[in-house]
Amino acid sequence: VCVWLQPCDLPSPQFTRDTLKGHSRPESSSRSAFLDQRDTLWMRSAGPLSACVSVPRFLAVGSACVLALLRWASSFHGSLFPHLTLSSDEMVAEFSQMLDWSDSALRSFAWHPHTDKFAVALLDDSIRIYKSNSSATPTLKHRCQRSVCALQWKPLCGSALAVACQSCLLIWHVDPTSLSTRPSSGCAQVLSHPGHSPITSIAWSPTGSLLVSASPVDTGMMVWDVAAESAVPLQRVGGGGVTYLSWSPDGSRLLAATPSALFRVWETRMWTCERWPCLKGSCQSACWSPDGGCLLLSMQGERVIYALTFSDLTGMNNNTYGPPVTCVY
Repeated sequence: VCVWLQPCDLPSPQFTRDTLKGHSRPESSSRSAFLDQRDTLWMRSAGPLSACVSVPRFLAVGSACVLALLRWASSFHGSLFPHLTLSSDEMVAEFSQMLDWSDSALRSFAWHPHTDKFAVALLDDSIRIYKSNSSATPTLKHRCQRSVCALQWKPLCGSALAVACQSCLLIWHVDPTSLSTRPSSGCAQVLSHPGHSPITSIAWSPTGSLLVSASPVDTGMMVWDVAAESAVPLQRVGGGGVTYLSWSPDGSRLLAATPSALFRVWETRMWTCERWPCLKGSCQSACWSPDGGCLLLSMQGERVIYALTFSDLTGMNNNTYGPPVTCVY
């Protein structure tokens, strides 16, 4: 059997931290520009009124107990899910698929599934697109394009690139025949939802009709209709958020990993899921077989690869634990 491989002349770019300039004032250092104020807005507004308004003792004691209970609940929730105490940048660095995301010059990479081109996200929050046999290198910049964590090209389309950012989701539409090296920000759609940031993982359906996004602070995934700029949340209790997504090649299943020792496998026909709380560490990465019948997973802190096999979609519901897990390495 002979297979003809068409040669392509892809560029070999090199990036160093010295040639890239990050933001001059990151999130962690912006606090130094302000004075530390420990009084809440209620305390400052209530101060002038305290001289002319007498608060009943039982009301003051009750309010203090409620505040103490709220503080205890907040600290207890943080102890269950420690990642919720991290800043946005620290959370992105923790759950990014890129090793050493904070200090790396290259923060994300994505091959196009059908053509000879790729996109790279860099330390300065710019994105560059490289194509074979082309000297033009489009550079994408947007005011909302901060802390890029993931890139993914839309299947069956040569121009749409999804970008997971700190505060939103960007969909760039870059004409592959254009010779422009600086597409305007008007070429990007901005998609956002309250409480759904930072976004650390995205996944297109194999047909490109749907886009799913995930955030470690949101227990629900957002299923986007990009053309309509609308989203439907898929909410489930437990896990502390969603950190990693992977759609099977046949489009029948979707893996959703969480920061805890829990992951779910959704079937996309009725959007029901299997819940897996039985493994020790959180799911770090996964890979589907071409037919979608087998899923390989790696777990944090374990030197083994687990395999899940699926025969059909029967028996998938919210109460099952799915097929048996096999350790393959």
